[in-house]
Amino acid sequence: MEVIDEAKLREFAECGYLLLRGVVPRDLIDDASRSIDDLIAQQPPPMGAQGPYFPRVTNVETFLPLLLRSSAFALAESLVGADRLTIPRQAQVALNIPPHPHRPWGRHLDGVSVTEPDGRPGTFTLLAGVLITDQPRQDMGNLWVWPGTHLTHAALFREQGPDGLMASGGTLTSRCRSRSRSLGRRAISSSRITCSVITLAATYPV
Repeated sequence: MEVIDEAKLREFAECGYLLLRGVVPRDLIDDASRSIDDLIAQQPPPMGAQGPYFPRVTNVETFLPLLLRSSAFALAESLVGADRLTIPRQAQVALNIPPHPHRPWGRHLDGVSVTEPDGRPGTFTLLAGVLITDQPRQDMGNLWVWPGTHLTHAALFREQGPDGLMASGGTLTSRCRSRSRSLGRRAISSSRITCSVITLAATYPV
């Protein structure tokens, strides 16, 4: 299993994300996969559907073992500081029904819509994706990252303050170019809004 050493911390600071292998044990992955199969059986996609599909998750506890019974949550805390993250209270299962050759036209930042009772946006600290299935070939992923764009957002905050991001709706354009990267087919991710969130990304069986 990989650990977060000084080199990984530098990579995280520069790219804004890390890909860590072997964090979640196989038995937890298999349990999550069976739970995803149950969701698909209860909420099947439309006949002939291709591309992203997100069955609704009503019981986040089903997927919490991926974080809490593995080293994933502790590794996430090592990036932001001990006791800075809370247990997730929502989860997303993100499926990709191949073939789906779509390439995102640009990047965006989640969590800019106003969801909190006091009028604050529903922001979060980080998102952790657990890949449930492999991606043996192109156009099977359903979790995209844009390396280095966290620095673009930071520059916007310095220049315009938080209102600049809210005005953009979370979609930013930039003079600098960045390369997107597709991760996983079935996956679960975890983030924080004052708490954490889990997102699962996977490829739909064909």
